[in-house]
Amino acid sequence: MEEKTKVTIEDLHKTISEVKDYTEKTRKELQETIKKKPLESAGTIFIAGVVIGLLIGTSMSRR
Repeated sequence: MEEKTKVTIEDLHKTISEVKDYTEKTRKELQETIKKKPLESAGTIFIAGVVIGLLIGTSMSRR
């Protein structure tokens, strides 16, 4: 049988710290992109909203 490895609190803190750093970096990059290209960003968000709305609407109408 495969032996399970125990995760320590330190490992969890390290992983949380890495995820926090990554999300902060990504958030800053996203803010810069939105400032540089506001119309393209707004268009992308609008189209994503339409697609999600269509998917939700389609799934709700099949019930």
